[in-house]
Amino acid sequence: MKDRAKVICHMMTTIDGKIDVEFEPSADYDKVGDEYDRLLLSYGQAYGLGRATCQSDLETDLSKYKGVPATYEDTARRYPEGTIICVAFDRWGKLRWKNNVMDCAGRRMPIVEAVTEKCAPEFLAYLNDLQIPYIVAGRDDLDLELFLQKIKSLCGVETFVIGGGSQINGEFIRRGLADEISIVVAPAVDGTRGALTIAGTDDLTGFPQYYRLKDVRKLPCDGLLIRWSK
Repeated sequence: MKDRAKVICHMMTTIDGKIDVEFEPSADYDKVGDEYDRLLLSYGQAYGLGRATCQSDLETDLSKYKGVPATYEDTARRYPEGTIICVAFDRWGKLRWKNNVMDCAGRRMPIVEAVTEKCAPEFLAYLNDLQIPYIVAGRDDLDLELFLQKIKSLCGVETFVIGGGSQINGEFIRRGLADEISIVVAPAVDGTRGALTIAGTDDLTGFPQYYRLKDVRKLPCDGLLIRWSK
């Protein structure tokens, strides 16, 4: 392994393996969700989400940033000890933000964007204006291993938690970068055909990936924690 952050893919699913449920959860289901959040905050120093998971309906006219100085140099730096960073993977600069923090797992996390050189300079100027740091991790597409090296060297992140959606999880797993998979199983069956699972990608290069069982533990309110490692 190169000198990079360790990766834990951490997800919550139903008994039938679904991650994007549409039913009205029970109180016990919500309590298992609270345990999922607690584990997330205990695993690492940064938590990552794919673009679709972070997508909002906000609109911003980037034309006002035309000509504003912005470079394709990393602006992410170390945060005070105890800070958990929320990383948004946004290869082409499509996300729009209200501010530079995200409410996640009952905690306010500073946002860091992972981008590529395909992002317009106006988008980088927009991030600078909102004081959202970014890591440039690739020219045409995201180089996830480079990202893991940079988030460790720039931000001091030893363990990075990737928490969805299905596409970005699948990219980490198929490239052999998910060192551990942590699944919190909630006591419900969704039953929907074709619903999203923890990993799904159109590019199956590198699959299947194999893991060894590390731990199984009963959680409060009839939940279950299962952990596998490479």
